[in-house]
Amino acid sequence: MAGGSTASRTADDLVLLVGRVAVGVIFLQNSLGQLAALSGFEANLASRGVPLPFVFAVIGVAVQIICGILVLTGLRTREASLMLVLFMIIATALSHRYWE
Repeated sequence: MAGGSTASRTADDLVLLVGRVAVGVIFLQNSLGQLAALSGFEANLASRGVPLPFVFAVIGVAVQIICGILVLTGLRTREASLMLVLFMIIATALSHRYWE
């Protein structure tokens, strides 16, 4: 998003802001739901054969909350986004097995 007029840079910045806020809110909303039903999330992980399901449930919720807040606020956005991508890869491999 380099170069261009001031108006196009402002539009680009607005699009990035809206996207960043949307991603942050999605992960925060999801994680708060999992936190409210942590025992259910733990049971789901246990049923899928995840070792130490409580530990991994807490780690999963913490990653989503912390990284969601970081993305939402624009702090350490790249690192937080990479952590969320890694989280999603693991979550897909464990829980969202659409190919089965």
